[in-house]
Amino acid sequence: METGQEPQATTIKVGRDRVTISGNQVTIDACHPFADWQVREFARIPIYFQDKKYFLCQKAQGQKPFVVRYTLELWPEDNREPSRTAFDYNEEIVAERDAEIRGGKNDDIIRAVLLIVFPFLGLLWSDTKDKLARFGILSRTVTGLSNFIVFGLLMLDGIFAKMLMMGSMRSGKLVLGGIIRAFSSQDYWDFGICQVSILWVDCALFCFLLVDLLWRYGHYLQHGDLAEVNLGFGEWLTFFFKRKKTEPSPDSGKTEAAESV
Repeated sequence: METGQEPQATTIKVGRDRVTISGNQVTIDACHPFADWQVREFARIPIYFQDKKYFLCQKAQGQKPFVVRYTLELWPEDNREPSRTAFDYNEEIVAERDAEIRGGKNDDIIRAVLLIVFPFLGLLWSDTKDKLARFGILSRTVTGLSNFIVFGLLMLDGIFAKMLMMGSMRSGKLVLGGIIRAFSSQDYWDFGICQVSILWVDCALFCFLLVDLLWRYGHYLQHGDLAEVNLGFGEWLTFFFKRKKTEPSPDSGKTEAAESV
């Protein structure tokens, strides 16, 4: 009598995954799942591993520390069914999968931190806000919220100015200023060479906030949802420098005319 011997199984490591090769069958204990790997009875998708063609015949929950177990079988030679897609399984693919998983976890952490300061993100300049789109931050939305923040700062500055003036009138010494003066115990900042009046700093801050609100909110209303640039706090200052750079010099026109002649 002849007794059939089972093929000897070979276990190797592919990245962090454990792969067991036994005859025409390959078992993959994966640390993370492959989203596109699906068990199909028809229109099977080929999976290439070690220069051989397989198909996924079974998918089950893995045993710790592995998450999922895939069972591959050798592609039948008589199956000439065409396939539009195919998957490779190797160390490079496993490394890319693990990197995406780590990147997704990092994105979730960053997204949670950004939600804490969500209303203030609109104060960032447009290029920075566009980069936050990958975390689900809409530049248009946070820009609108930042306009309300600047308006609130203007109102707060006016409230502090009124409180200082009313309180100082009771003491007999008139004190003028805003937010900065309210938290300062002196009227001037002494820098050694010169003294700067805190009143003028408060006035400059109030004027800057007012201009910023009018400019950015006007730009916000003018361009609507189709705005390519959602201005951040003080970003309108760059317009003046851009105009100076783009304006042609008066001598350039004469030079071009002379060359044409």
